[in-house]
Amino acid sequence: MSKSVYSLVLDDELVGQLDRAAYARGQSRSALINEIVAQYLSCTTPEMRAQQALVSAQRLLGESGMLQLVAPPSGGGMTLRSALRYKYNPTVRYSIELFSVQGEPAGRLRAVLRTRSEMLLSDAQGFFVLWDGLERRMLGPVESQLERGRYVRLFRPVGAGVSAQALGECIADYVSLFDRSLRLYFENLDDEAGAASEIARLYGAWLRSPAQTI
Repeated sequence: MSKSVYSLVLDDELVGQLDRAAYARGQSRSALINEIVAQYLSCTTPEMRAQQALVSAQRLLGESGMLQLVAPPSGGGMTLRSALRYKYNPTVRYSIELFSVQGEPAGRLRAVLRTRSEMLLSDAQGFFVLWDGLERRMLGPVESQLERGRYVRLFRPVGAGVSAQALGECIADYVSLFDRSLRLYFENLDDEAGAASEIARLYGAWLRSPAQTI
């Protein structure tokens, strides 16, 4: 859906209520008005589709019992966290964002470890390098960024015909695979070669999944 700028004449009291509702939902005023009008006309906007996909992903990820919701789906994003078996019980935070690229849904996953432990950061970097290399070797070119304690992976745009539920399933599958692989890596730091082999096996199984689109 393309967008244009329109002028609307609204009651001041109504605008105040709109702004409060938009703030509570993590949306802009325009996004909320857009959603209200779309619902009234029985249409689905890209923002609504993204929200539906995130809700679907949240449900599936929550069922695993391994990830904890930090910020529920809102404004095209949500945040989860996962605990690692490591000294001091560190956590990794996953931020998932959905947006539109030339009218097709795409997204971004951020995995962040907030710690000052140089050893933990070094081990995490080892996994990020392993994972990035594995993806490029088995999937092909991917858009990603590696930083100290942070990994960012862009999701490729998927076709407009992919349902919100299917998109949510794809996201949940990928995040689950990433988190499972990260856990496996940290649980086998004394056998990195063995961990790498098992992670490659899991990744290959994911690639063969019919739901894999990102």
